[in-house]
Amino acid sequence: MKQIVTYVKDSYGELFGKDRKVTWPSMADLQKSTVVVIVASSIFALLVLLMDLLSKNIMQAIYNIIESLNN
Repeated sequence: MKQIVTYVKDSYGELFGKDRKVTWPSMADLQKSTVVVIVASSIFALLVLLMDLLSKNIMQAIYNIIESLNN
């Protein structure tokens, strides 16, 4: 039980203690991160678009084959 109390006290001290130091990123770091996120999101969006168009064309070809067999 003593170990649990000690653990809770230590955890509370780490979360809310006076020695907790917060460092904020610089404006340059934020700008670099923003560019990385925009580029990665754009690449991901293009990949999803290409997969969507590819699946649309494949499904359209399948539907055309089925329709031609029914006629």
